[in-house]
Amino acid sequence: MKKLLARIPKGRFYWKEMLAICCIFAGFYFFRQERHELSTISDTLQQISWPALIAGLASTVLYIGLMALTYVFSFKAVGANVSFASSLELFLKRNFIGVFLPMGGITSQTFFSGIIERKGIPTYRVNFASAIFLIVGILSVFIVGIPVLAWLGFTATAHSALFIKLLYSFPVLILITWGTVSFLRKKWLYQRCKKWFPAAFVAIDEMMAEGLSKKYLWIALLMAVLIEVIGITQLYIAITAVEPGASLLAAVLGYTVAVILLIASPLLKGIGAIELAVTFILTEYGFGTASAAAIVILFRFYNFWLMMLAGIVSFVWSRQNVLLRVFPAGMIFILGIVNLVSALSPAIKWRMIALKSYLPLTTIHASNDLTLFAGVVLLFTATYLVKGSKTAWYVAVITTMVSLVGHLFKDIDYEEAIYATIVLIALLITRSQYKIKNDPGRRTMGIRTSIGVFVVALVMGVLGFYFLDKKHFGIDFNFMQSVQFTLQQFFLLSNDTLVPLTKFGEGYLRLISFMGIGAFSFLLYTLGRPYIFDEDTDQSDLSAAREIAQQYSVSSLDYFKIYPDKLIFFNEKRTGFISYKIANGFAVVLGMPVCENTAAAKKEILTAFEQFCKECGLHSAYYRVREADIIQLQSFKKKFFVIGQEATIVIDNFSLEGKKKQNLRTARNTLTKKGYTMQTFEPPLSNDTLQQMEAVSKDWLGEGEKRELVFSQGMFDKDIMRNHTVIALMSPAGVMAAFVELVPVFRNSEVRYDLLRKRNNEQNGTTEWLLLAVIDYCKSKQIAELNMGMAPMAGIEEPKSMQERSIKLAYEKIKRFRHYKGLRNFKERFDPSWENVYFAYESSYDLFFLPSALNQVMRDDES
Repeated sequence: MKKLLARIPKGRFYWKEMLAICCIFAGFYFFRQERHELSTISDTLQQISWPALIAGLASTVLYIGLMALTYVFSFKAVGANVSFASSLELFLKRNFIGVFLPMGGITSQTFFSGIIERKGIPTYRVNFASAIFLIVGILSVFIVGIPVLAWLGFTATAHSALFIKLLYSFPVLILITWGTVSFLRKKWLYQRCKKWFPAAFVAIDEMMAEGLSKKYLWIALLMAVLIEVIGITQLYIAITAVEPGASLLAAVLGYTVAVILLIASPLLKGIGAIELAVTFILTEYGFGTASAAAIVILFRFYNFWLMMLAGIVSFVWSRQNVLLRVFPAGMIFILGIVNLVSALSPAIKWRMIALKSYLPLTTIHASNDLTLFAGVVLLFTATYLVKGSKTAWYVAVITTMVSLVGHLFKDIDYEEAIYATIVLIALLITRSQYKIKNDPGRRTMGIRTSIGVFVVALVMGVLGFYFLDKKHFGIDFNFMQSVQFTLQQFFLLSNDTLVPLTKFGEGYLRLISFMGIGAFSFLLYTLGRPYIFDEDTDQSDLSAAREIAQQYSVSSLDYFKIYPDKLIFFNEKRTGFISYKIANGFAVVLGMPVCENTAAAKKEILTAFEQFCKECGLHSAYYRVREADIIQLQSFKKKFFVIGQEATIVIDNFSLEGKKKQNLRTARNTLTKKGYTMQTFEPPLSNDTLQQMEAVSKDWLGEGEKRELVFSQGMFDKDIMRNHTVIALMSPAGVMAAFVELVPVFRNSEVRYDLLRKRNNEQNGTTEWLLLAVIDYCKSKQIAELNMGMAPMAGIEEPKSMQERSIKLAYEKIKRFRHYKGLRNFKERFDPSWENVYFAYESSYDLFFLPSALNQVMRDDES
């Protein structure tokens, strides 16, 4: 298997992961800075009464139940009846998996649709109901949040500063809500989106026209509002459990901010950011930092961790294979939280006394800091474990072992060490689930960048501390102290000696710490990202692929499989290949493998390619698959829909006789009378011929109005076209007016044309006569068939899926796609035989991103 060189494509930077890591490290930095005040959290939590705990547990059960009911009524709104049990399972699994997905609250709605589809409900209704679930959730936050903000604005000026700060976060929520309302009422945003994405809106309009029940829509919205009320109640219960008699407004405001951050969170559902924000809100209401943190921990236990646990139970209960991937990631995630809580909690006295007899105090402190840092790493590692990253598995194993040792050495915390051991065993048992390789080029870049930042921080820190005035820290630093304090601050380690006395001193320490946060965040990000591929293929691979195509080719499409824009995948014996391109996390394959024309040979190379994609973190998709190959891909659990029809003319059966061919005869005769002639240019083409063709091509493309498209067709390239046969229409003045390029095929019985271009001001009928000339050429060369290529979006008589229904309606009703219908009608004049061609993909979730991927693979970046 060929190893492709790694590089970073332009504009491809995964800011969501970076932002999430930075948020976690920022939370880690905050709690480390406040560790002395937070040391009393465990004592505060131990004083919570049983009635408060039971009330919180009951509120969580009610919260989950209302979520399931919201799904029930969302489905009823689209005319589908779904049981409470199925809705409950759907919510718990989507809520759990959403923690590990980018924009999990939204993207998780595309997962586990099979739970409902097995009840006989079509996929498009499941997707529509899921969209309603999201919409009512956003509207409910607006309904609850705006009155809270208004009330805060009219209350005492003691919280005016807080009110002003919150005003900056609400425009995002208001914008989202305005967009939702505008979309539902088919106002400005709806009209704009419909103009930009007309094909998608055919399906949306059809779903809405089928009967959206306003009654159940309002009930779903009511359920969503009740969910917000329960969420507020959970925070209020947590507040009263820690400090009885607290303000209800603090609970309402804190919960509203938490939900806003949850909606806006790019990853991990706001872990770190929500804890910091709600703690800040509560401190503004007079709570101490320790009390506020204890409240937030209790609230998140009710509102987040119990639901995570319920999600794990739902996977165990259904015994799905996905549990092998999801369960260890959940355990790692919990271990990260355990590390953070344990490292920030005060030590048990008798254990600490016993430990001091064997270990120096510096070692104990270092173990505590290492455990804290390992917790942060584990939180983010869980996300990549769900994706199946092999590097994440190695990081998780190493960090779990560090946690195990750290818990024993910092305070003989054998309970946490036992849990770490269980997690380590689970990781080892499920090792085979993690196959995605990471990007070596990006990994090297991350290591080098992190080392570079470390060197800069070290030099800056050492020089800074050494020359700083004594007034900033009360210490006249020597060289070794400067090195020691710089390292501690960069690696976010505890340091009771270094206490800033001025604002400059505080800022200086924060700068070094933030450099450490940035370096570690970028390092984790680069270690976790999967392969990113070079877009160039070695010439020797193209030559080897050409030899295989000459031996085994069964389709004229195979010529484009060895076009220079393709990547080539060979099987181990190099007896066959797959042609593909990488875009947006997808390996988009052109057609089927080129190999010995047997089911066994195709299965062997497809199996190897699918395994290759899994190892590299890619989703596979197959473009322009023939009907005969559907069964082969179905064995790999692919889904299909028709994307068009391919036309083929049997030369011996073609005749210009009859009324149906009248237009073709008229086009040829009219141009002949006007002095136009046909001329065939055999390869190699002269420079003069190529220049005339280039002039025609540029006129056809216009001033940026059209662009070259590749992947399943070629582009104008003099070096490539020089070796092709070209048939040209010459004007009475001897100037080339139009041309058609015949591409080499590896089957002597078939010919295919690629570029067919004419000057924009030329006579009607030029295209018809060019194709008649190609047919005459085939007859003279005794070629049996002429492949006319694909007519996109055609051939769907009875749609079998939502995708086919959307394509059919767009093809028939939307003006933007009318030219595809015209293309189908034009080719029909030649009386060809038609064959449906298909697009194969893995899951419904892929359909959100495949249009962008297809657009990228078909784009010629150089034109």
